[in-house]
Formats: sequence, structure tokens, C-alpha cells
Amino acid sequence: MTVICFEDIKKQDEAFGAAGQEARLNAAREAFAACEQGSERAVLAESELGECLFDQKRFVEALPHLESAAQRAIEVWGDDDELTIETLEALAVCLKRLGRDEEALDLCDQFGLDEDILNGRD
Repeated sequence: MTVICFEDIKKQDEAFGAAGQEARLNAAREAFAACEQGSERAVLAESELGECLFDQKRFVEALPHLESAAQRAIEVWGDDDELTIETLEALAVCLKRLGRDEEALDLCDQFGLDEDILNGRD
């Protein structure tokens, strides 16, 4: 089984612009497809897939992946885990970008997320 290091792919993404972003997105899709659904690895891969789509401003496509990854991350690691919080923050910002401000604020309130994140991430 191939292990994909998302940090290395993210560096490639930054170094090579659009081509790097597409490579990162393809790697995330492949990793997610290769994972046993419900596994910890699947949660990580789906979160990365949502983040890739978000970074490309494909918010409608990112949303279901971030929602699913956030729900599973809470189930697997709990709502105070660093990876869970990162996924919840990405979900909140995605909701905001889609004009679903009230839902984004509710998510921040529910999980104690800093509402400033809603204005700071592009």
C-alpha cells in the first residue's frame, strides 16, 4: 500500500501553483478511495480531500467531504482533538464562504471555535 504524505504534497502544491494543486487533489482522491471506509486513515484522507477542494475555492464540492470528515473525526478522536478541531474550523469557514453564516457561527459556538477564523482564511 502506498502511503501518501500530505505535507509533502502540500509543499508541491505551493511550489507549483495550479499544477501542484491538481496533483494534491488527485493524491487526496486516490488516498480516500483506497481507504477502508470508516477507518482513521479514511477520516484523514477525506479531510485532506475537502481541504484541497476548499483551497481551490470549490466550496460546494468541499462541503460534503468536510462535513463527513468532521463527523467521523468527532466519533474517532473526540471534539477536543487537534485534527478534529482543524476539520471543524475548515468546515465552519467553508459554510461561511457559501453564505451560510448562521450555520458557521453555530458550529463555532457548539465546539468552542474562535469565530475570528471565519474572516481570516482564504
